[in-house]
Amino acid sequence: SKTSPYKGYQYYRLAHRHRTCLNRLPYGWNGIPEFAPEVSGGNLSWEEWDSKVAPLLDGSAFSDLPRKNQPVDIMYLPFSENWPVAIKGNYTKSWWPEKALSEKYRQQLKNYFQLFAHHIKEQGWNKTKFQFYLNNKVIYKQRMNSASALWIFDEPVNIQDFSALKWYGQLWHEAVDPIKGISALFRCDISFPQFGRDILWGISDIEYIGGNNHQKTRMKRDDEISNPDFKFAEYGTTNKIDDSNLQPVLWQISAWSKGVGGILPWQTIGSEDCWENAEQTALFYPKGDKVYPSIRLKAYRYGQQIVEYFYLLANALGTTDNTVRNWIKERLNIKEQVLKKTQNDAGTLIFENTSISDVYKLRVEIGRTLHNQKSSNIE
Repeated sequence: SKTSPYKGYQYYRLAHRHRTCLNRLPYGWNGIPEFAPEVSGGNLSWEEWDSKVAPLLDGSAFSDLPRKNQPVDIMYLPFSENWPVAIKGNYTKSWWPEKALSEKYRQQLKNYFQLFAHHIKEQGWNKTKFQFYLNNKVIYKQRMNSASALWIFDEPVNIQDFSALKWYGQLWHEAVDPIKGISALFRCDISFPQFGRDILWGISDIEYIGGNNHQKTRMKRDDEISNPDFKFAEYGTTNKIDDSNLQPVLWQISAWSKGVGGILPWQTIGSEDCWENAEQTALFYPKGDKVYPSIRLKAYRYGQQIVEYFYLLANALGTTDNTVRNWIKERLNIKEQVLKKTQNDAGTLIFENTSISDVYKLRVEIGRTLHNQKSSNIE
């Protein structure tokens, strides 16, 4: 698509103004990206790709905004199981990727991984975390013949699914790890980490956990101990329009207090009908050629600003993030519950016993502490 990234930069700019980052998956169930470098003879043509993504990756798309020239934090790469190497013709029927996928497929995919990593380094795009993420599921072959996945990559449930992710992740690291000075991550979305055992240990760089709870958090903290470079985040659904908009704020505070590295609301861009029909996932409201923020998007910004206060507090007091986390837990009695429509639903967190006045008092207390600390340092 000649208009990608998504309809110019207005969605990215609106996200940037609200201290968030829009990360739009560029491909669908067939694995073919709508916008990617042209593939030709084992090489990639970068001219059009660079012209569109460079303003996001060097920050020039945000030159007139607060935090000007700060590039996007995260960006999906266009790789899938079916691009830039077609999986058809490279697959032999088997549960296990080592037997199913051809050596030709492996070598060609590794070559494209390396080409991308070298290009990122050459362009100096070293402030953005690039993510290789496999989203598709073999179960969608029941709905459409063009679906390209041969395993369940997103929300894996079987050992074979986790093993397939491991196969791609190992190949990714083999290709890109020798290229220093860039952040090129293998990302996985996992709602059932207990099914994967330790298969992805040392393979996944970041995991987004759906329907998170204290048991899953404990398991992921164990992963962090075994691999200090590993990170994990939570994903789920934003509150309904007629529910309290405190949910995005408390979700961020709760996640940070558990040691989670971030949150990801599932789906954010509303349809053309979202102005008339309430859409729970609409955080960005399109209207013709323009886009407008929801109140809930502003709630995410408010929560993000409070989390920023937590880091400032730990730094000002010369203490650890864990100490601040325990301090927060003493002041906010946050009780959360995950509501799911189905077992595979990422879920929506709801919170009890915490009001906006509680959050406001916490923010004021931290602000006063920071002010007093700064004053005493000056004296």
